[in-house]
Amino acid sequence: MADEQPTNSRDTFSTQSDESEKIVQSLTEALSNTVESVSAIIEPLSRTFGELNDKLVNSVNDVLKFLSSSIDQKK
Repeated sequence: MADEQPTNSRDTFSTQSDESEKIVQSLTEALSNTVESVSAIIEPLSRTFGELNDKLVNSVNDVLKFLSSSIDQKK
């Protein structure tokens, strides 16, 4: 028969267990793909923010050095 139904509770449990495993596997793959996609988006942004932060810190240091040297020249 093409549409065989489980004949006892063991067959029913086995069928449900197989379906549950497939669902869990699909959800795991979907979650993994989502994490990879989000990581691919965030990684370049974090590098960009890191570079901007470094440039900002360097600029502030340059301004402080300039101000310090200007004050020293006036003394």
